[in-house]
Amino acid sequence: MVALVTGSTWGLGLAIVQALCQGFKWDVYLSAWDVQRGAVVVEDLQREGLKPRLLQLDITDLANILAAWQHFMKEYGGMDVLINNTRIAPRSNCDPASFGSQLLPLHDLHIPPLRRSGSALSVLQSLSVNQLSLGFPPSCV
Repeated sequence: MVALVTGSTWGLGLAIVQALCQGFKWDVYLSAWDVQRGAVVVEDLQREGLKPRLLQLDITDLANILAAWQHFMKEYGGMDVLINNTRIAPRSNCDPASFGSQLLPLHDLHIPPLRRSGSALSVLQSLSVNQLSLGFPPSCV
């Protein structure tokens, strides 16, 4: 099993990475747009006996998102868990269009590898919106 947690260099995202590494024998990817910051966090977790992997990921860069998708397809044939932990929230009335260009492309581009795994789980975590789906595009609940 393989999991990717975005926004995972601090706060809730970091706690999720720690919990996944402690509770499962999965390949857990901590993502960071700032690879130096991500490397420091991974080193800290390794000192705790955990084994996260680092993935440079800038969710505002479509080419970077596609490279991440290709990595998971090549290395694992897909992805089992995507936890999209973000500070982006809808601006009004839970309109998915108001999430902005950063959020939906990341989630939507990971749907094909999620579906391929057969038992995929996708979690969209935001400060003001929480949504759980099983391999389907995000929608407000």
